[in-house]
Amino acid sequence: MYTNDQLAERIDRQAETLDRILNTVQNPDLRTQFVQDIEEFGYVDFFNPPQATTAGTETVMTFTYQVKRVIIQNNTAVNVAFAFDQTATAGSLLLVPNTILIYPKKVLAVHLWTATAQNINSGGVPSIVVLGAN
Repeated sequence: MYTNDQLAERIDRQAETLDRILNTVQNPDLRTQFVQDIEEFGYVDFFNPPQATTAGTETVMTFTYQVKRVIIQNNTAVNVAFAFDQTATAGSLLLVPNTILIYPKKVLAVHLWTATAQNINSGGVPSIVVLGAN
């Protein structure tokens, strides 16, 4: 059981807490901003997409407009070197066989480099799958 003084003190603390909450809601500078990270429906198309990589040379996959997320899946038996909006070489970042990369980055073009020619977005296996989403 609480004494009257203890109850009064608890009520005062709760009232102060409620005042802080209401002040936060009413004052936009104090509100917490929540950002939703939800992809839009579907994927962004490519501009003249190649059907395969060219052995030992860079292959560029250019989206029709800038995307906010890139997905690359390597369903091949070879390493896939990649870069975003810059030249890819054998020394670029690597996606090893049977792995997927989902990367939240604004990108217009994905650059791929493979030692041997590989199918891209062919629907068959082996293939490299490249998708862009907003």
